Amino acid sequence: MKDIEPLTTLFEVPAGPPLQMPDEISRLYGPLYMPTHDGRPHVISDYVSTLDGVVSLGAPSFPGAGASHGSPGDLINGLNAADQMVLALVHAVADVVLIGDVGVRGNPHDVRRADAIYPPLAKAFQQARQGLGMPPQLPVAILSPEGGLDPAMPLFHVSGVRIAVITTESTAPGLLRRGFPKHVTLIPLPTRPDGLFSARAVLTAVQAFQPGRLILSDAGPRFMAHLIAEHCLDELFLTIAPQLAGRGETAHRPGLVQGKEFAPLDPRWAKLVSAKQAGHHLLLRYALN
Repeated sequence: MKDIEPLTTLFEVPAGPPLQMPDEISRLYGPLYMPTHDGRPHVISDYVSTLDGVVSLGAPSFPGAGASHGSPGDLINGLNAADQMVLALVHAVADVVLIGDVGVRGNPHDVRRADAIYPPLAKAFQQARQGLGMPPQLPVAILSPEGGLDPAMPLFHVSGVRIAVITTESTAPGLLRRGFPKHVTLIPLPTRPDGLFSARAVLTAVQAFQPGRLILSDAGPRFMAHLIAEHCLDELFLTIAPQLAGRGETAHRPGLVQGKEFAPLDPRWAKLVSAKQAGHHLLLRYALN
């Protein structure tokens, strides 16, 4: 993994106080502003998208795909070090990360650590968490409505990582019998009449598991739709990769939001608060609420 040059800031509207970051991070990214709220956490999400709006290419099906690429997002960003650095940075400053079980099953070796996402800044990320008064390892909450998780997955065996599995009341007993490690907490939640979770209920459960000022949601395009529908998402970090992925007639290549329609009857607009450039990649930040 190669080192990067400092990002070029094209536009920035400071939102909230700047977080105290090690000099090495500040030199590459610039000031990192993060709003705070009374009585609730700030909720952000991070994605990388192709020019034509694809955020996932699905399971790699070409020879050598697994050997030449890391996470599914690396297939989108082309192993771009700047995008990896920003992704690692938001993980480093979050109090807790929320992920979906589909993502866990699709990439079971991803332990969601900033130092694993971008190793060249491993020490700086550790210093950042220490300076912010956070535990060394980022707590992880996994959204698993159907309970399709294997206790043998590497994520459940990383030393020092607290994990919560959020599932339905009917699925929780079966998960409990599978024998997850003691540091894994099962959180049963009721579902709505449509069989889905309320985004607010999920965030409340996450906050109860790990109180803090910043929740990073990486739970996939369908949960993203619920976050936006319930006005729960505060900001989106979005990298635009200079790639055209295309969509076949049968291929499932989702966009940023799946399962709900907003425009034109209930449009949701965002406000650009930051635009940075790294070569041909654009690293954008939008405020939604």
